Amino acid sequence: MVDFNDIGKAGLMIQYEDTISMVGFNIAKQFKSNHLSEKLDSMTVPEVLSSYLNREDEDYSVWLKKEFDIDIDPKAMISSFLSMQPNMMYPYRVFPASHNEHQDNLYIYSDIYSPIAEQSLRTYGCGGIVQYIHTDLEKFLKEHPNMTFITSSTKSIDMVRNMNVPICLVVCDDYRYTIDHFVKNKIEKEITKKHNIILRYTSIISGGII
Repeated sequence: MVDFNDIGKAGLMIQYEDTISMVGFNIAKQFKSNHLSEKLDSMTVPEVLSSYLNREDEDYSVWLKKEFDIDIDPKAMISSFLSMQPNMMYPYRVFPASHNEHQDNLYIYSDIYSPIAEQSLRTYGCGGIVQYIHTDLEKFLKEHPNMTFITSSTKSIDMVRNMNVPICLVVCDDYRYTIDHFVKNKIEKEITKKHNIILRYTSIISGGII
């Protein structure tokens, strides 16, 4: 599932937001179950998921407001288990597979610290070696060259594309906001010219939803 034969063999990091936990989707399902939005009530769960994946703004609170007139402060959600809980099978497949290949430097990263993300470390198996990073991502990657980093975040992608350390960037291409960002800024063409970055793509949806 992850190729550690080229650049990226020093370790694996998966961003928590939208790759391990589709937080906005979790929140939308909560509102739907509580019948607090007429539009949500009229939609099936697969339709809500499709809308979430095809949103134009990476900030899920913008999607919730635009689509369902729901006001949410993302910072208020970071301690909510129902909102922040992992809901993608992807890390539960990738981490053990990597560990079986004798890769012991395994990490999750979130842009904002969440105790729920930290608590999720117990659920990935691998002998409890998965670590949680929520500090300066750029500093961490510079101090740990040759990592494989899986993300859909435009902020993280832009940070990586401006770095000069060797890294394998694995882009989750399930989200419209990610693809739109790539196309608009011609990122693939730019990255393929850089010798320190290996670019790969992956799908988290294909791994299944919890």
